[in-house]
Formats: sequence, structure tokens, C-alpha cells
Amino acid sequence: MVWMETYLLYCSVRLGALVTATLGFVSCFLIGLSLIIFGLDVFNPILKIFNDDEHFRHHFVVKKITTMVDEDSEKLLIIFHLYLFGHMISSVLAFYGAWKIKKYFLIPLAIFEFVRVLYCLAIHILLMTVCKNKLNLGILITATLGGGFVILYLGYNWATLVALYQIVNLINSERYKSVYGDDPFHPLIPKTYNPAVTENVRVLVTPSSIDIDEQKQRNAMQPGIINVLPSNRAVLPRSQTNRNWMTSKWASQSKKPLIVAPAPMKNNDAAYEEAYNYWQWSELTPAVTERNKRNIYASNWKY
Repeated sequence: MVWMETYLLYCSVRLGALVTATLGFVSCFLIGLSLIIFGLDVFNPILKIFNDDEHFRHHFVVKKITTMVDEDSEKLLIIFHLYLFGHMISSVLAFYGAWKIKKYFLIPLAIFEFVRVLYCLAIHILLMTVCKNKLNLGILITATLGGGFVILYLGYNWATLVALYQIVNLINSERYKSVYGDDPFHPLIPKTYNPAVTENVRVLVTPSSIDIDEQKQRNAMQPGIINVLPSNRAVLPRSQTNRNWMTSKWASQSKKPLIVAPAPMKNNDAAYEEAYNYWQWSELTPAVTERNKRNIYASNWKY
């Protein structure tokens, strides 16, 4: 499984490897140049911080590094320059490997970047531990977060190199070559690809607030349809309506006959299916109820 498919969510992994190699070369060149100009004096502020701390001043690692800086500065400079020179050479090799898609040229820089992530993380943790009683809380939090993001970016660059190595392994496989050919810079079009065939894409457009208001106005002007009744429905004759209600002073003649439920019939009877055009009574009930609200309820109404 490939670790990543894009670099910083936009660029290709190959371009990310080129950027990683360039940043590695530039950073090592600047550090080596500062060592040539200033020597090991660039480490004096860091050593002073550790020597002033009561807990770390007696540690054997701090004493060893302080002794080497004071007594064996030339040997220590040679070690630093050899490391920086090796890192720059590996950056050049990785740049060539990413440019020409050569996976083995990426391995040296991946090793150097992984080592740099480890010692940068260790130095950052030690510095924040020593400076927690010397710096303001706001500055300490800012320095911790800033250093953490820098180390995270270094780890991301190392993962980019590993991802490009995986991608080169993939494009050199026989399965990839059988589909896209031997040239990764000019891949072949698969035989199953047909540019004339396009997929049906359903586009859903979100209406604006003005359109929504217009739709609400149009819907309010249109009458709502409750249900559709079959034409050959069971109808209660006018003579069987509620006579007491009709003789009262509030009575008025119904405009439409009253619809009653088919109590004698069963849902599986042929007469029921023929009379109601194969509609279920539960489907007709809401419409019938709204219809009878405007008329007269029968005394023997049953659902």
C-alpha cells in the first residue's frame, strides 16, 4: 500500500521528493557554511543553557560534549562536515532518482532524513525540558508548537521519499507494464478505455434563498392532492344519510354523496377488487375521511 498519493494535498509525490532533496541540500549547505565561518561557537548558546541547569550540568553526556568542544574542536568539526557532506551527496542522488525514476537513489537520503528526524526530536525535547523554568509560558508554548511542526514536516518529507520508492516499485512491476507499458513518463491508454462512452452524472444544484421563496409561493398557490379515488366506488345513497341531522335547522344538502367503508366485503373478494379498482381501503381512508368531514358522518361508519 502506497503511503501517500499527493504531496501537501496538491503536488505529485515525485515533485515532493524533489522538494525534499532540495531542502535537504540547502539546509546542510547553510549549516556547513556557518560552521566554516564561526566554527563550534554556534553551539555555545545551547551548551550554556545545559550547563546552567542544575539537573543537566552533571550529566555525563553534557560533560562529554563540552569537553570535546573545548579540547577536540577540530575532530568534532570534521565529523560534522563529513555528516553534512554525506547528507548533501545523498540529496543530489535523491534528486536524480526522483527525476529519472530510479528507486535505489532514494535510499541514502531516506536514511539521512530519518536520522535527522530522530536527533531533532531528541534535541527539541531536551531544550523544552531545560527551558521550561526560564521562559515565559506563552513563549514556551509557542516554541514547543513551532518546533513540533518543523519536526512533523521533516517526518512528512521522509514519508514522501518512502512513498516515491513504493510508487517506483509499482510502476516497475509486470502487472503495471502489461497495462500501461514500459515507459512511466508516457503511459499507454488501456484497451478497455473508450472516450466515446461517458458516465451519467447527476448534478444536484442547491437553490438560492430567492429561489426557495419563489418555490414556497408557487406551492402555496397550488392545491394539494390528498388521494385519488376510483370511479366505481361504493356510495351510500342519499336516503340512508343521517335523517336527524338533515331535519335540524343547521342541516344543508350535501353536495356529494357519502362514502362508506365496505364492511360486508373482504379484501380478498372479487367483488371488492372490482368495485374499488384493486385499491386497498387503507389507501382510500385518508381521502374518504377528508371527504366526509365536509358532509355527514354515518352512524355505522367503520374502518
